[in-house]
Amino acid sequence: QILERNGLRDKVNIATKLPHYLIRSRDAMEKCFQEELKRLRERNLTMVYMGLESGCDEVLKRMRKGHTAADIVAAGQKINAAGIDLSVTAISGLGGVELWREHAMDTAAALSAMKPAYIGLLTLMVEPGTPLYDWVEAAAACRIAPENLLALDCLQAP
Repeated sequence: QILERNGLRDKVNIATKLPHYLIRSRDAMEKCFQEELKRLRERNLTMVYMGLESGCDEVLKRMRKGHTAADIVAAGQKINAAGIDLSVTAISGLGGVELWREHAMDTAAALSAMKPAYIGLLTLMVEPGTPLYDWVEAAAACRIAPENLLALDCLQAP
């Protein structure tokens, strides 16, 4: 209503949820998704920002992201195929000491498969009262201090 009142409704493209009551199969969902991407591109959507966070399924599971790396890679590839630029973020250090190698290697593989136009590598910051904070505090994942990074032997190929 605010957009209409200010004459901006036709200038703002808002993505909506898929009409799940019309989707009766995975193929139908795929077709609906492709049509929606096409419609958004025709209305001048030129970039989508996606938070991969990690390409490591174990890290994503611990973060309770609700999807696998393969899910987000597939979505990114569909966005690219629709002619929409893709900007993807990952979080350095998210695997902690325990999963640092898997996080780094799997994230690199996911980004390579997605072929985003832009990549943002963010620094891990934890907010008290969140599952991630509890995970870090319980030492299941320790933040990797810069001075300890070389001690992880991360510069050598696996």
